[in-house]
Order: sequence, then structure tokens, then C-alpha cells
Amino acid sequence: MPETRPAAAGPHAIAARHRLPDLAAVGAGDEESPRVRRLRRAAWLHLDGDLVAAEAEYDALLGETPGDPSVLNNLGLLRVQRGDAAGALAAYDAIGPVTDLSPTALLNKANAHLALAAPALALPLLQRAVTLDPASPAWVALGQAHLLAGDLAAAEAAYRQAYERLPARVDVLRSLASCLAARGDLDSAAALLTEAVRVDERDVSSWRQLGAVLLSLRDLGSAARCTRSALELDPDDVATRRQLAVVLVALDRPAEAAAELDRALASSRDADLLVDRAVLHLAAGELEAAVGLLEEGLAADPAGRVRLHLAYALLASGRPVDARPHLDAVADLGGPLGARALDALSRLGADTGR
Repeated sequence: MPETRPAAAGPHAIAARHRLPDLAAVGAGDEESPRVRRLRRAAWLHLDGDLVAAEAEYDALLGETPGDPSVLNNLGLLRVQRGDAAGALAAYDAIGPVTDLSPTALLNKANAHLALAAPALALPLLQRAVTLDPASPAWVALGQAHLLAGDLAAAEAAYRQAYERLPARVDVLRSLASCLAARGDLDSAAALLTEAVRVDERDVSSWRQLGAVLLSLRDLGSAARCTRSALELDPDDVATRRQLAVVLVALDRPAEAAAELDRALASSRDADLLVDRAVLHLAAGELEAAVGLLEEGLAADPAGRVRLHLAYALLASGRPVDARPHLDAVADLGGPLGARALDALSRLGADTGR
């Protein structure tokens, strides 16, 4: 026999059945039960952003009809929205076993697990959701869950299903492009991101990501144009301004790159920004300025990038004794930076004993 599941309509679906957005007028003149009118009113409050009032309405309805799947689903969604993932899971658990959950409720419950960084618990719920409804937006969350679980191939497959089955969404285009770029298919990633900016020409993330992919493809002029488009939409975005500086360096325009980094540093003293700007100071022979920026960044340098470049700046300044402790510290971290530090120590003639 086919499985029967209580409907668990979300607030949008419930509210859409009523044509009057005026909360005071909800239910006026209709012949439905007071409970249905109250549920619609709660849905309108929910959609209007009054989460406190909506939750109170949902709780009151559950006091009268415990276990109502529509109310519990919406209550769980609301709790995720206000950051109470554990409370959301309690609401979804109260609906009943997984077999009692609609695709919408399965997606919402999975999102609560994802909010708690538990992709292993979210994955079976999302797999069931897309099995029950192949056109479910759960494909998007399934891709996210696979990414969190470290399975890039499965994430790509899920995002491709979302791309092929759902109406055009820039977040899906960006996510699928990221998966493709990660495995080296930059041309396909660029095509998807070009589609994304056609879908929404004001999406900052799409323009910035397209610029980054084009930079990797060494299409530097186009990379600069796309990154500038992102920056025009959000002039305060430090990551975009830093990316533009990288593109300008690749275009052999270091003075313009330095100006962009100076603008970024006016609003953020991020360690990576400090390193980038210090590198340009070093290239220009401005050793004291480079050392000053790198010393500033030492306090927030767990990866050792600032410390390694500080050692380089000190070496360039003729201060090998001051550079050596920094190189030793980075060498102890291991990895690619540690290997670079060991190489510098070797060239200094240091007896590393490693």
C-alpha cells in the first residue's frame, strides 16, 4: 500500500490560502473553523517576522491539538530561524517517526541537524525527501550536507539534480560551480556563474566567484571586470576588494593593487590583508613598512603565514638573527609553510636538526 503521511505545510503554503495579508482581517467572513483561522494568523505572523507572537500562537494551538504535524513543522522551522536547533528537533520528533514526515518536514528537520553541524543525521532525511518528491528543494540541502561530510562528488551530484530539477537559483548555480572548480573543470564553472549573473545581475557573490574562476583561467581582463562589478554592488566587501588587488597584481599593476589593499585595511586589519600589503611593500623596497604591518599581524596568525613573511622581511632588511626564531616557529608547524621555512633556514646555514 502507498504510504500515508500527514501534510506538514509550511507557513507560506498556509498563509497563501488566505488572500488578506492584513492580520486583523484574517478569517473575516470565511466559514472555516476558528482553529484554521488561528493557524493562518500564526503563519502570517511567522512570515511577517514576528517570531515571538507566532511561536506563542503555535504553542497555544498545540495545547489544544497536541501532535498536529502542520503546527509542529512550522514551530520547528521558526525555532531554526531563531537559532534554537535543538528545540526545532524536539518539535519534529513530536510529529512522529520519519515515515510520518512529509518532504517539507524532512527538509526542515535536516536543516536543524545541519545547523548543529551533524550532516550524518541530516543525510538520510534528505535522501528520503528527494525520493518522496524528486522536485523537492531538499536537493540543495543534500548538496550542502555532502559538502559538510567531505564528499565532494556526492555534493556535485546533488547540486546537479537541483540545477536540473528546480527553477533557476543563483545559490545552486554558485554551489555547483564551486564543486566543478574544485575538481578542475573551470570552464564549466565559469559557464554556470555566467548563467548566475544573468539570473540575478545584482548578486555580489556570483560576480566575485566568476571573477575568481576567470582569474584561475588567466582571463585577467574579464576577471577584473567581474570583480569590479561585485565591488560596485558592495563597496564595503573586504574579500572582493582583496580579490581585485590579486587580479591587479596579476595584471602587473601593483600600485593600483596597493591602493585597493589600503582601502581594505582602512576597514579591516585582517592578517591576510596585512600580508598582502606587506608583500607589495617588499616588492617596492619599502622594508620598514612591510615589517611594521607584519608585526601587527602576528597576534592573529595561527597558520604561520604572517610569521613566515615577517621572517622574509627581516632577512631582506639584513636582520637574520631576528628572522631565525620566526623561521623556527613556522618550521615547527609543518606543511607547505613549514617546508618554506626549512628551506630558508637551510639557506641561512642553520643547523636545524630536522
